[in-house]
Amino acid sequence: MTIDTWINKTATGEDFAIDLLDVFGDIVLRLCLKLAHTKDGKISPSDCKIICNSYDARQQKWGASEATPAPKCLTVEPLPHPIPVLSFERKADCWEISVREHAGKEDLTRICTFKHRPTMGGAAAGISERSDGTTVEAHVCPPVAIRVSDNCSGGKIETITHEDVSRETWMASFTENKLMKLKLEFWSHDTKDGLGMLDGEEQDKKGAMDHLGDAAGKAMAFVGGIWTSKAASSGEADAASATSATLAIEDTAGAEAASP
Repeated sequence: MTIDTWINKTATGEDFAIDLLDVFGDIVLRLCLKLAHTKDGKISPSDCKIICNSYDARQQKWGASEATPAPKCLTVEPLPHPIPVLSFERKADCWEISVREHAGKEDLTRICTFKHRPTMGGAAAGISERSDGTTVEAHVCPPVAIRVSDNCSGGKIETITHEDVSRETWMASFTENKLMKLKLEFWSHDTKDGLGMLDGEEQDKKGAMDHLGDAAGKAMAFVGGIWTSKAASSGEADAASATSATLAIEDTAGAEAASP
């Protein structure tokens, strides 16, 4: 974050202040610059301070302030406009506050660290009470907003999200759906069997039953053909017998007629 300029001082006597607020309105971190001047109005770098603190909105109470010497880039005369970039990096147990002393360079110089402080607002996020029901435990909440003091102008904020590439985050978030089964199929014009395989085992069972049905149909057709051929053969034999009998009768009749 950077600020273009500021005028006068804040109501509490700092040159400017930057607040990081959580969703409950608590100030999880306030960073202030407090410049010191000599009697003739010049900046006294050795007496300039960076002050950090926190504010509990539910209790309406400030914590204990922590001061550290201000970096040289914020105590030079004339003061740079905008001021050097201030970096706030949230670690597991603290805030790491740094400054980019030289414009155009990515190197950061650490100013100080500020240990996370629990707030009563954090306890309102569904945290249970103690066993006796009288004291609510305080917890740390992440910030959701950044605010600069009213005497500042030209504030610019840039947010960066860091991801631990050593952890397979997607694997931790992945839940296998055992009801869904996918198969690799080659799509073609064959609509009888090819597309039916896409539905999984149910289609496999259906296809197997279809094949059994086809085999049964062919077997019945084969048996029917045998009975048909036998019937045809039997019919031909009967016809031949009838023809032979007719010829025999005719021969007998002819013989009788020829006798004197």
